[in-house]
Amino acid sequence: MKIIGTTGNMGSADADAWYVMPDSSILRSPRDFYLPQASDSELFTASAAIMFRTGRMGKCVARRFAHRYYDAMTAGWVVNRGDGSNALDRAFDGALLFGEWLPITDFDDALRIPLRWLVNGETVATAQAQQMRMGMPELTEWLTQRLSYKMGDIVIACQCATVPLCAGKCLQAWGDDTPLMEMKVF
Repeated sequence: MKIIGTTGNMGSADADAWYVMPDSSILRSPRDFYLPQASDSELFTASAAIMFRTGRMGKCVARRFAHRYYDAMTAGWVVNRGDGSNALDRAFDGALLFGEWLPITDFDDALRIPLRWLVNGETVATAQAQQMRMGMPELTEWLTQRLSYKMGDIVIACQCATVPLCAGKCLQAWGDDTPLMEMKVF
């Protein structure tokens, strides 16, 4: 299993950068997140993210078949060290925070699920997967030309908003009216 992330897929930026995170990056709710030991000059941020889980293997998948490759989606957070411009800035243990997966029974309906991200109970971002600049069919075609999908891979399809991260914050993500995750930062 691997975690494949993309940058710049929400808004006007180009979605032409991707990175891979190790599976040790996964931290599932309801566990707490502990900031890694760092120097005073390092700033940590958390980016609200929309994620999809692959349900089958695939290589060079045509966009018209992309909907067959996902079985669940969720909202969560990607933690970055520093400015997050380097793939290694987000490739540390516990850097991918998420909770419950929402099963995808109808792919088009799943793309319309309203997602919300909250910090200390205040909404910091809202989005739907259908608002991504490069949709899941195009993104799947683009990614699988570069690497293979395996069952259980996680695709971070986009990152919506970035907030400073420090001890004492509580990160949450909701899908429609369903709480997907909640983590306290220490």
